[in-house]
Amino acid sequence: MKRYKIFEHPAGRREAVKQGWSWPAFFFTFIWAFCKKMYATGALLLGAVILLGFISYKVDELFEMGDHSARSAESLCHLAQWALMVVLGVNGNELRQRSLKARGYALRGTVAADTPEGALAAPLEAERQHARQPD
Repeated sequence: MKRYKIFEHPAGRREAVKQGWSWPAFFFTFIWAFCKKMYATGALLLGAVILLGFISYKVDELFEMGDHSARSAESLCHLAQWALMVVLGVNGNELRQRSLKARGYALRGTVAADTPEGALAAPLEAERQHARQPD
């Protein structure tokens, strides 16, 4: 079972955010950000991916023209791409939580569940603890 934080918007919408590593953020970077309605983050990530790809392409052209010292610069571009992916994997769910709070969502509690849908259907721990306390 995974731990999920449940956020609720005043309009009644609820979102479950898994705690820990985010595989979708790791693999899909800017696409993940846009899908989660984190448009500024997605635009920055898209820009970074395009920039790193362009630099890598230009460095590869230099290598093909005979500048063999360019290969180390290309390796640095690939390393930067991997580093970006790892940073997103580690911090992606935290970024999503901040985004939800900025859009008016409030943290309602945490649950243990196998899926986000299961987390949204489960009673919140805060609600269960409150229900156990005598009045």
